[in-house]
Amino acid sequence: MLEPAFINQTELQKLYSSFISDKKSVYALPFPLRYQLLLDETNLYSIQIVSKNVQNQIIGYIEAQIDRYNNIVENVFLIKFCKDNSYIFTKDTLDFVSELFDTHGFEKIVFQTIIQNPANSIFSRFIKEKKVGRLIGVLKGHRKNIKGKNFDVALYEVYKTSWKRLLNKQETLLHKKNNDLEV
Repeated sequence: MLEPAFINQTELQKLYSSFISDKKSVYALPFPLRYQLLLDETNLYSIQIVSKNVQNQIIGYIEAQIDRYNNIVENVFLIKFCKDNSYIFTKDTLDFVSELFDTHGFEKIVFQTIIQNPANSIFSRFIKEKKVGRLIGVLKGHRKNIKGKNFDVALYEVYKTSWKRLLNKQETLLHKKNNDLEV
């Protein structure tokens, strides 16, 4: 379930504080480190939401930085606060991407991941297998973490037209499965 981050800021800031204190978060923590999430009261420059589980607990944070002039999303930040609820967080992330294209009308999403981050392999595989975008390139030693180590960054872009094609294909397959079950 997705909700605006701003209305959940007290709980969200506590979770973020714990997250940045965890040594396992080394890939997600750039230098200089923000000790609090900077939550916007509007959606002019960013769209910030939280993902919640069925118990109404925050399990993740998603932020899209927006370039309204060029009608694109410049970057997307994802933070999953717990090991559980992976399915819910993944579904919410995919729903958020659809919302960026459908509700907000953006034509393209550009995002980056640190290559050494285990999540990068998931993004890379999804982009290649589903053909919804492309790898733009790799920036060597581009991102420094809080310990001063440089990491390589992969740049990706996802297109609205490709995303729509994937959703239509998935819907067709689901419809076919339902029809096969009825026979």
